[in-house]
Amino acid sequence: MKRILLVIVVGLVASTVAISEAAPLAPASYHYFGGITMRPDAGSYYVQAYASQDDHIQMAASYGSGFSWYSTMWPLLVKPVSGAAIGLSSSWIQPNAGITNIEPCETDHTNAIVQTIEGSLGWWGDTPYRTAMPKYEPGVTRNCYSSGAREFWAGKTIKKTDGGWITISNRILLPPDGMSFTKDSSGAQLGQAWFALPLPTTGSALGVPTGPNAWTLFLNATNFQGPIAYVEPHFWSLSALAYPQFAGRTLDAVGGLSYGIGSEWGMLPYFESTAANGEVYSRLPAMQFPTDEAGRTIFTRDYTGYGPGAVFGPMAGAIAAGTALPAGVDQSGVKHFTLQAEVFGAFQQTHALPDIDALTNLQAFEGGASAGFQLTQPNAMVRWPEYFKQVGDQRIAATAASAPAALRAASFAAPPDGFPSLAAAQAKVYQTPKWFNAGRAASPVITTRLNDGSKVSYRWYRFVDQPLLRRFRWTPAEQATMQALIVRMQREWANQPLMAPPTGGRLATFDRGLLVTPPRGLAYGYVPIVVRQEHLP
Repeated sequence: MKRILLVIVVGLVASTVAISEAAPLAPASYHYFGGITMRPDAGSYYVQAYASQDDHIQMAASYGSGFSWYSTMWPLLVKPVSGAAIGLSSSWIQPNAGITNIEPCETDHTNAIVQTIEGSLGWWGDTPYRTAMPKYEPGVTRNCYSSGAREFWAGKTIKKTDGGWITISNRILLPPDGMSFTKDSSGAQLGQAWFALPLPTTGSALGVPTGPNAWTLFLNATNFQGPIAYVEPHFWSLSALAYPQFAGRTLDAVGGLSYGIGSEWGMLPYFESTAANGEVYSRLPAMQFPTDEAGRTIFTRDYTGYGPGAVFGPMAGAIAAGTALPAGVDQSGVKHFTLQAEVFGAFQQTHALPDIDALTNLQAFEGGASAGFQLTQPNAMVRWPEYFKQVGDQRIAATAASAPAALRAASFAAPPDGFPSLAAAQAKVYQTPKWFNAGRAASPVITTRLNDGSKVSYRWYRFVDQPLLRRFRWTPAEQATMQALIVRMQREWANQPLMAPPTGGRLATFDRGLLVTPPRGLAYGYVPIVVRQEHLP
């Protein structure tokens, strides 16, 4: 079976920029990405664990109605790095519809139907409010990454004819720059689950045949458990208007495929310098990895698939009968996948990195229930080499003292060109456009402060009045049905992640500034929608 990389970064172009020759130090060059790659001709490095071949077969046949896993978080980069794009463990859910050859969709527009549910813990190239700890961002895309479901896509506001991220939770915010965590969450895990739920039919006025799958994100942390939002099914089906050959084959109508769990280090910059004697040195950002009592860094664990009988069927029955929503998952519809690690080499340009290669010995642990690196020091934060000396076709770990002064003085927080410095990036303001703010809000603007140094402004809306729903033209009857169901979901699933606790480790804790309480009179049936985020000096 064809294997597919789990997180894609589109449109990366190599670039090298020299520090000004007027500087008193010897020239050093800055590379946007490629600090560690899996092959000499690659631009990224992947930490990947796939489900077994038998699991793939069973997934495609019976377990495509939901997927869940736990991802470990920690400050991988000792200090925030401008422009770095590194995801921690996540998956890539695509339609189980026989759509193949999707990688060249940038140029082959017959394949532009590409739809994926992605997102992860991590750091992204366009993230202005960077923290040492990762943030969490869900990523829902269609038509070859040309558009996203949320209010902001690639850091920019979306058009009013796009979007489809429909907020459910009345207890937590999802800022455009991502969800932050407490510092003591280092080494802890975030549970993520995507379930295709059978929400009532909506958007009939659009006249576009659409399936029943409302893909809904559930999160599991110490201070938040439950659904946060879903993707309006027409977000997927409307793609077939431009590509009719894919009608009925989009994520609203078919189950998902998610071959495994992976982490992409897509844009890991590095500096390079030549010493006076002609020797070439390079430098990576300082990186670190937490280990458990067995000396392991667990990236991910408990990768699970769900069949229609696990959640979809019981919820459909509860909605039809007007009975309580399922308080758990029917275990007869659950498949625990066995992870198998895939090991790559470690390179920088065409040069092998043997010292890094020795550390990136990805393994499956606990009978395939988890995967990660086997390091040597237990209960430690293991630092990886930062400086390297080129010896033949390899780059060998070196001391900082042996490296050229220009390399030691280079700053990953303020690269010479390309991505702005961390300080300059903080000037960015996320602001929703006029069309977004023209609807009926149920509250004035409310603000909260996050531990990434930003201020988030949000307003409360009745569920059916939230701005991203307008384009779907729900009828009054559809609005009434969904409004009533959301009240039930907020009441009954307030602390229900619909996924089992992790089989090892502990849960992470969201930044408490993300947690909200509905104003008086808006306890149920209302949702908080972020309208602005800005950095506070």
